[in-house]
Amino acid sequence: MKNKLRPTRSRSISYAKWGYIFIAPFFIAYILFTLIPQVMTFYNSLFMNYRDGLMQVGPKFVGLDNYVKLFSPDNTGNIGILKYFGNTMALWITGAIPQFAIALLLAVFFTSYRLNIKGQSFFKTVIYMPNLIMASAFSMLFFTLFSNIGPINQILTSTGLADTVSQYQKGLENYCIAKVGKELFKKLMDDENK
Repeated sequence: MKNKLRPTRSRSISYAKWGYIFIAPFFIAYILFTLIPQVMTFYNSLFMNYRDGLMQVGPKFVGLDNYVKLFSPDNTGNIGILKYFGNTMALWITGAIPQFAIALLLAVFFTSYRLNIKGQSFFKTVIYMPNLIMASAFSMLFFTLFSNIGPINQILTSTGLADTVSQYQKGLENYCIAKVGKELFKKLMDDENK
């Protein structure tokens, strides 16, 4: 019998589909958790829709009026975007930067192999869990305390320490003081326990 040589087909594997399969989770997560929220944020910015205490106001289509109002001076001459930028910077400087520094120090402390701390994973979990819960708890607490019908603003307006225009600024200052106080208290407690 003669051995017939068959022409061999080169079986090539297409790796292109695997690239698409491996990159698909990124695009799915990006679309779900970044792109859609950004588009919805812009869409919602075209409406007047907010809460006044427990009362819902809107949604009412206002178009680009929110942006015009944001960049225009109000009756006191303040431009809203500058005030909001200042508020954001104040929160960032008094809240995020100290929290990041303390978290970094604790991370270095609890991952040090020289210290040979027993139960490192337990301590890491105990320290990290409040960070997951804290943001939502603080936002609900301060929304309740500083809303128009909240106890802090009621006290401030009834005593004449704040009027209805500046109550949110007072709320921001009180939040910053509370945040810094909390971090200092935690630091003092840590120093006493050493």
